[in-house]
Amino acid sequence: MADLREQRVCIKFCFKLGKTAAETHQMLKQAFGENSLGQTQTYNWYKRFKNGQTLTDDDDRLGWLSTGTTPQNVARVRDLILQDRRLTIQDLCNTLGISYGTCQRILSEELNMRRIAAKFVPRLLQNEQKQHRLEEFLAKNKMTVVPHPPYSPDLRNTYVCGTFRMDRGAPKELKDDVKILKKGKSAFSRNGQVLIQVWRDKRDVKLISTLHTAKIVESAKKNRKGERICRPEVIGDYNKYKRGVDRADQLLHYYPCSRKTVKWTKKLVFFLLQMAALNSFTQQTKNTRENTNSKILYWTV
Repeated sequence: MADLREQRVCIKFCFKLGKTAAETHQMLKQAFGENSLGQTQTYNWYKRFKNGQTLTDDDDRLGWLSTGTTPQNVARVRDLILQDRRLTIQDLCNTLGISYGTCQRILSEELNMRRIAAKFVPRLLQNEQKQHRLEEFLAKNKMTVVPHPPYSPDLRNTYVCGTFRMDRGAPKELKDDVKILKKGKSAFSRNGQVLIQVWRDKRDVKLISTLHTAKIVESAKKNRKGERICRPEVIGDYNKYKRGVDRADQLLHYYPCSRKTVKWTKKLVFFLLQMAALNSFTQQTKNTRENTNSKILYWTV
């Protein structure tokens, strides 16, 4: 739209020339076309100039007072967020009766918060706030923290041997070697006393150890050609001492009792009962293996 102030100047000019309000309106329509002021506005300004007004500026308007971003609403939003950080902006709007934009502006500008993992948290947390959030998380999920020293001299001669996952910090060089690894071959990487080794059989066997070397030894198993299978030394020791644990985990996985409760005390009791039943089943199977006519007793929890 054309400048309204310019049209008001034209109305004042026509008034000075002695034109009537109707003639002034027709001249504005002829000069500005569709963008000209309406008849009511033209007559209103003509009357103002006739009553002695000389300024062409419009009157100042008070405008709408801000009723959303008030200290009271800011305090109410802060209290609700501290009570439950999983509330959405729409939930806050429905509870407080304020608009979506106002609520969003309070969170971002007034409270300086942003959403992380479906929670509203301060952008900068102090150490006390982090500790408080950790305690709330542990209490809500019924987790118990057992304090222990960061290092014990008694564990100096304790060694580690187990499996690992390639996506948990394995060296890039080892990952590249595994991509071109052939069946029956192995690749390894060592950092100090820590050895990680990958041996490809029917699938990749990934082990980590602080006791073994990358030595390849013959196993008792033979392939179809009658040749002994060569494999890393760490795999033989792992199978020797870990076989029972893996078998127990496999059998216990078929009926997980730990999911029946959230209390850790009951979880412990169920685990002990389940292990007792598994040990009884294993012992019964071992004792009746020589006698094929004996019946195996199946234990369930």
